[in-house]
Amino acid sequence: MVWFYTRGVERRSCETRLAAEGDGYELVIRDPGKIHVERFVEFRKLLAREHQLLTAWRAQGWRNDEGAYAGLRCQILRLC
Repeated sequence: MVWFYTRGVERRSCETRLAAEGDGYELVIRDPGKIHVERFVEFRKLLAREHQLLTAWRAQGWRNDEGAYAGLRCQILRLC
């Protein structure tokens, strides 16, 4: 699952996924120019961290970018 957020012209995203290597899960945080990956063994801990992060972003004025979802779906389905 990927969440896209904007604040003014700034964009960032947060992705939850299965670990690229081995068991577990990853939370991938993308800001312009940098990527940060947090790894989790337990899914519930990943979800708790994701909730904490997205709540903090909203409190700091970041807003969910609904338009990014349409663009992503379009790219995945090759409708654009």
